[in-house]
Amino acid sequence: MKNGVDLRADAALPRESTLAIHFPENLVLIQNIAGRVIIRAARNNLSVRRKLYLIRYLAAEGYIPGRFERICERRPNGISAIRWVIDPSCFKPALTPRQQTNRFMVRLVLGAVALWFGLMAFAFLHATH
Repeated sequence: MKNGVDLRADAALPRESTLAIHFPENLVLIQNIAGRVIIRAARNNLSVRRKLYLIRYLAAEGYIPGRFERICERRPNGISAIRWVIDPSCFKPALTPRQQTNRFMVRLVLGAVALWFGLMAFAFLHATH
């Protein structure tokens, strides 16, 4: 224990977690990287009060270090220790295997048609009468 912080407990924190907030509707990605916390939100619809509530919740549930649970009560500007990023692009859904297969097949068919036209053009241009 160093300065009232249990380092073993911080080592057990998840590196990355995704949460869905229902009021207001938002997706949040929490990253613990080298003792720093980065929170990526899909939308910028959280007030300062909701951010403070979310930080206390995340610390209490073990998503971020426990030192953030009370940092907001002592000094409201303590949330500057957490980096907030509004990034909707990190929440785009991955393609399903069916979508990947369909995309591959469309490209394959278009490539085959282009090759066929190329070969037909070559055959007609170089045909001897």
